[in-house]
Amino acid sequence: LALRAKQLATAQAQLTGDFLLLYRELQQRGLSPLVMKGIVCRSLYPFPEQRPSVDEDLLIPPDAYMAYHEAFLELGFQLMEKAISLQDEPEISYQHPETHLYIELHKYLFPPDSKAYGDCNAPFANALERAVPIAYLDTVLRTLSSGRATSTMTFDHYAEVPANLAKDIVEKSGYSRMSFDDE
Repeated sequence: LALRAKQLATAQAQLTGDFLLLYRELQQRGLSPLVMKGIVCRSLYPFPEQRPSVDEDLLIPPDAYMAYHEAFLELGFQLMEKAISLQDEPEISYQHPETHLYIELHKYLFPPDSKAYGDCNAPFANALERAVPIAYLDTVLRTLSSGRATSTMTFDHYAEVPANLAKDIVEKSGYSRMSFDDE
């Protein structure tokens, strides 16, 4: 188990190094994405390489997507979804075939057409302009906070769940005292 933990930490350290190289390369090309989760969360750990991260998430301006797409292809990354409309997708994934570094480019934090989360983009409308620089090893990353932020949620309202969804939820939960036969 200890050997496996060391192997995972080593692999994470290598992916972190690969990400930092990519980020600096993007900066040299005049591209400044906002780093989300992943490496920023790892920076909060006493031993960052022990916090695994499968991918790195970058928030980019929607109108700059093609510049990022071209940069990723030039740097050897491959588009993960082949049959998509690049301009229409809110999130697009790339992976480098040699390093296995997996990047998700987000045009928005939440899918804008999502009924559940679409409205959550409003507080982040100017996130790219409000980015905060943080130093991580030898690279200055742009992110939403200096790693010391707090987040709160406030209840807004109750909404009735459509009967067909309520029935599915109850059936999957195994809780059967509710009846949907009288609808």
